[in-house]
Amino acid sequence: MAIFESTGTVALTNNSTQVTGAGTNWAVNYPGVLLIIEGMSYPVASINGANSLTLAKPFSGATASGLDYTFAPLQPDNYNLSVKVNEIIDIAGDLVDASRGPAGPAGPAGATGPAGKNGDVGFGAVIGLTEYAGQPAGGSGVNLIVPVATGDPGITLTQSSQVVLPYDKPNAGIGLWIKATTSGYAITLGLTNAPLPQPEVPSEPIDLSGSSTIYGTPGTIIPLGIFVGGSSADFTVNIPEALPIRIERKTGIVVPTSTKWTMGGTGAPYPAVGDAVPSMAGFNKSGTGFDFRNGHVVVNNGSYLFTDALGLDFGSSANEVTTQTPPTMRMKWKGVIPNTGAEAILMNLMDYSTGGLTFGPYWDGSTLQLKIHRNGSTENITSDSSDLRALGTNQLYEAEWIDNPTGAGGSVNFYVNGTKIGETKQATSKPRIASVAALEINASVGNTSQGVNNLEIEYLALDVGKPAVQSNFEAVSDGPITSADLQALVVDARAITTNQPAYHLTYTANGIQTYDIEIVVGEMVVPAGRAYKAVLEDWSTGVGVAHPAQLVMTKPSAQNCKFEDANLYTSQPTWTEVLPQGPVPVINGIAYYCEGIRIGTYVQFQFGYDWDAATMPYNPFGDPTGKDSYMVPHKWRIEDVNGTVLSRIEMPNGEPLNSANRKPAWQGSYDGRGVAIITANNQWNPFGTTRSGVIWRSHEPVAYSQADVWKNVPAYDMRVPFAAKTGFSVNGGDARVFGDGQANGFANYRAMSWEPTTYNDIITAGANTQDPWKGQRLRGGRHRSERWYLAEIHAVQPDGAQPRDGSGRCARRSPDHAGNGGGVCSRRER
Repeated sequence: MAIFESTGTVALTNNSTQVTGAGTNWAVNYPGVLLIIEGMSYPVASINGANSLTLAKPFSGATASGLDYTFAPLQPDNYNLSVKVNEIIDIAGDLVDASRGPAGPAGPAGATGPAGKNGDVGFGAVIGLTEYAGQPAGGSGVNLIVPVATGDPGITLTQSSQVVLPYDKPNAGIGLWIKATTSGYAITLGLTNAPLPQPEVPSEPIDLSGSSTIYGTPGTIIPLGIFVGGSSADFTVNIPEALPIRIERKTGIVVPTSTKWTMGGTGAPYPAVGDAVPSMAGFNKSGTGFDFRNGHVVVNNGSYLFTDALGLDFGSSANEVTTQTPPTMRMKWKGVIPNTGAEAILMNLMDYSTGGLTFGPYWDGSTLQLKIHRNGSTENITSDSSDLRALGTNQLYEAEWIDNPTGAGGSVNFYVNGTKIGETKQATSKPRIASVAALEINASVGNTSQGVNNLEIEYLALDVGKPAVQSNFEAVSDGPITSADLQALVVDARAITTNQPAYHLTYTANGIQTYDIEIVVGEMVVPAGRAYKAVLEDWSTGVGVAHPAQLVMTKPSAQNCKFEDANLYTSQPTWTEVLPQGPVPVINGIAYYCEGIRIGTYVQFQFGYDWDAATMPYNPFGDPTGKDSYMVPHKWRIEDVNGTVLSRIEMPNGEPLNSANRKPAWQGSYDGRGVAIITANNQWNPFGTTRSGVIWRSHEPVAYSQADVWKNVPAYDMRVPFAAKTGFSVNGGDARVFGDGQANGFANYRAMSWEPTTYNDIITAGANTQDPWKGQRLRGGRHRSERWYLAEIHAVQPDGAQPRDGSGRCARRSPDHAGNGGGVCSRRER
């Protein structure tokens, strides 16, 4: 008989353990079988009949019948034996009692056991057991009870093996099997469906004394990062003579940049040439109304040209009147405007939700117009009339914006063929240009109602004055120093070419309290036993393969970090933020990166995932359509400087993050608003997507008191906003949600804590929360996520990933299952 059973077909029901066979003849009561359907394995709890069995867990797939299957017995020879015994029983019928053979002659009397305790019957040792009746493999048979009370005779174990079943791994079990060896039969005990234990590495006691050492690379400027939290103390400083310590004086400047697009006859995309915007920001076509004339593209009504987001950054602030204002911008358009007397959109730099600039001819045929947009309002600035304009001829038209940095509005100038027309015009408002703003020709945010026919374009350009900071470095000596200058101290190591020994700088507040900073111009030194690097293991093939790009986490990105919040400032010492020394792993266009926090002996690594620049050049504004957003199955190894593995980042059962047997789309039940209903028996296990994250900590966090949390944390139930109070959500920035069956998203608001909850727990949390908006955000049927977290707030001291928001909370790339869609704070394992 074949080892594997596949006769007939099976029928299964979603969320049920019962399986029905058609044309099957299964061995009844045989334990230890896997039911395999379409490559997925399902453990069998019991075979109830020739065409009926029970699975160990409810079937998670869709209800179906007539499915091909395969039995994979864990002990195939025993399964074959069990099948043959069933065949004999079918043939012999009532002549055979399958559970017991015919009675044999009486054997000799056994030895008399000792007297029982407290009047109980004595229980003797089992001796002389030489044979017993045959039985089907796995069937009921002889039960051997061994006495265990003190003084009772027992059996002597000549060899033994101990297996520890982890109490926190409910799905783990113990397997036993026997094999013949040259010296006898070897019985092996082992755990099944249980992860390898985490490395047992002695851990340093947690020490949150802070980071007193500043590291920097020779040939660079190294900020000391001193922060005094608004202190009004009188400070003095003592400078090490061997290091060039300087005060960095920063001055705001405007840097001129320019980009040009030539609209030749070679076809779109028309490339961007220059330094004002990214080179990938070429012009593309939308529609079919395009011609070519004189080597130039001609666009007609109903069609337009557009770029992706230009990524222009003019700085953001809380002032809605001035935020994201460009210092200067000159819009240039060269080509032929048809002599129709209609307005045309020559250049539209716009983000609909924030603002922009729209440039084109005015309807009267002799003037130009610039529209200034901000927060839904528009101001029209029209030039003086000029005979320089000649419709129907190839001309260069320009509009120039110049900001008034100390007051309202700004100035606007207009040009034809390089000559200024009319007087400078004053605007009362300022344009607002966001990073997501894109350029269009003959349309406004895709609307072609103001487009024209026969618009011939030779080229267009943007001259952009970008805000920047210019640094000058001033020498400093021992003695009194202002708090502002103290916080501006840097090491000017530009002339240093080799690693230097450690030097010390001290500063004193009010002549009483002295602070010491160790300065190392050279590499960060991490002692053995402390997290030094992260190694990515690619489990795509089922075997972990270490990626060659190992992340050595010793490159300081910010030092002497401290909470700027007045209440939290004294609650935590300073820390250092670190990045990898070299490039990060990239697999299938997705980068696997890490950011770290070091504070005393405490280390925190936050792993994140995002498309690399080649896959998403306009990230985070690019279009994710058609791009792979799921990471491959993987684990992370945390190692010290000697390569000793300190911890593994993996699923709780030892599987890789994004293991191949987990479905990327939810297949359970939904509520009336399309939200997945999570229960204890129907858990949410999504795949990890780009922009998700997972946090590893070297030590358990030290908690603030509940009183401190209520005093310092802005909300009782900490929530992270994603969408704008809508009834749906997005998948970590993945715009394909529900487009290809994915339901792997996040709710609009989510309370954060350590442990996952269920659908009904969420409703209970909404009823008990102190959030005054609970009626809108937490009631049944609204804003629930597929994986939700109650507000068991564990604000921690060694936090650091968001060091200057004053929240005391754990940072998250996207709040969801760690490594499988988001950033739950992980500890030693996932």
